[in-house]
Amino acid sequence: MIFSIIKEGGSEGEAVQVCLELLNILLRNSASDQALLTTIPGFDQLLSVLNIRGTTYKFSQAKTINLLSVLDIINLLIKGGPEIDPERDSEKVANKTVLVQKKVLDHLLMLGVESKCAPIQVRCRALQCIGDLIADHPKNLEELTNKRLGEEPALNSVLRILSHPSSEQESMAVDYLFKNCQRNPGGETMLASTLILEPHSMIHAPSEKQINMSFGSVLLHGLTTGENEGDLEIQQDTKTLEMQYHEKCQEVEELQKKIQADEAELNDLLECLGIEEQKVEKLSRRLRELGEDVDKLLETENDE
Repeated sequence: MIFSIIKEGGSEGEAVQVCLELLNILLRNSASDQALLTTIPGFDQLLSVLNIRGTTYKFSQAKTINLLSVLDIINLLIKGGPEIDPERDSEKVANKTVLVQKKVLDHLLMLGVESKCAPIQVRCRALQCIGDLIADHPKNLEELTNKRLGEEPALNSVLRILSHPSSEQESMAVDYLFKNCQRNPGGETMLASTLILEPHSMIHAPSEKQINMSFGSVLLHGLTTGENEGDLEIQQDTKTLEMQYHEKCQEVEELQKKIQADEAELNDLLECLGIEEQKVEKLSRRLRELGEDVDKLLETENDE
């Protein structure tokens, strides 16, 4: 029943919100329910809430709440509730594997990186979920490093957020993701292999400087230094395009609000016309009962 409602409502609606809250409660302190969830057909319907590709750029309050609720459920499957037996770590690893097999990484990258219109709390939670999925899971980290957003590696896109974070919260979420990358054997090497730009300035830097810089600083240094004036110009153009993109998103949202208002006004008008038509029909019927020629009366009224 819960999954049928979620399937019908998608990421919108109060009914879906209630179902997700109920599901959160059922899973929070039940390891058996968590293990069962990934095996039932309704699990795919639950994950479909995260799929916003091809949908409207508008994120209503209900849609935001529902997205966060599903991300909370994913977090429960990955990390378990507050009273879950630590000996069930193998089940958590299995859940991570299943989630990635079901293309959850694609949805999370869309929410956390690609969708600039998504609310900041949704973007940050999605980035944190990616970090949890790859923590102590080399196979999932390999899957992530193979993902591409457009023409560049997905991790490269995530790393770029650090150079222009929209908030401290977003910067911390990206940092959390990369720290979890390093929890895997060879994680640092795998991360470095995703860089497109060569850190030229580091090649010629003194060895002492290289030693003192953290791994994250080296990666960020490789992206932000060694760029020529043409690269800086591209950066500026990209920033301008991002601003224009946000403006267009706002325009689309305002247009949708106007369309909704116009539709409401039209519905009210149609309702009024329907009531008036019923009155005319009732009056015409009564006049005919009294022997009046209604058609003739209407013709006379039109002539006047």
